[in-house]
Amino acid sequence: MGYWHRFLKATCGSCNRGVLWSLRPNSILPTSWGCECGDRNYLDTIDPRPDVPLSIYIGSEKYRRLKLYPLPPAEYPVMIEGWALPYSIRSFVAQASREYGGCVYEPRRRGEVFGEDVYADRCYDSREDWRDADSHNCHIVAGWTTGETTCNLWEMIAQLCERDYERTELFA
Repeated sequence: MGYWHRFLKATCGSCNRGVLWSLRPNSILPTSWGCECGDRNYLDTIDPRPDVPLSIYIGSEKYRRLKLYPLPPAEYPVMIEGWALPYSIRSFVAQASREYGGCVYEPRRRGEVFGEDVYADRCYDSREDWRDADSHNCHIVAGWTTGETTCNLWEMIAQLCERDYERTELFA
């Protein structure tokens, strides 16, 4: 089951029997359903958006906090449909790199495996002429498995944390 799959539950108004639906992305919820007792039940419309906050802040100092959205706003040049889930590491790194600099993060669609899109998470060290610059795997998104233990962007993000354990737990 993926992030966008949802389970919905309803109860018959006459006999209190429960019904459970498993909705996949872009599937349509029925507007009514018939119960075994013979009664017809009608469903309210549901919000198709995931149940997440519209924004959150990270950072301990009131005027040095980073405001994060579930997904980067549409003005981001890295927008490829489906490239990030709400509040995912990709979404976070894209917004942090845009806000703080240090690197330019750009996911690239590589293809598909078993019906799921696969992305290459690339970073460019310079903001100037970054499309012509050499890129490398994003160390943060890769979970520091690329052999690096820090980067310019990470140094800026780490300043949002007051204590060492917060830095450690930020991506745990």
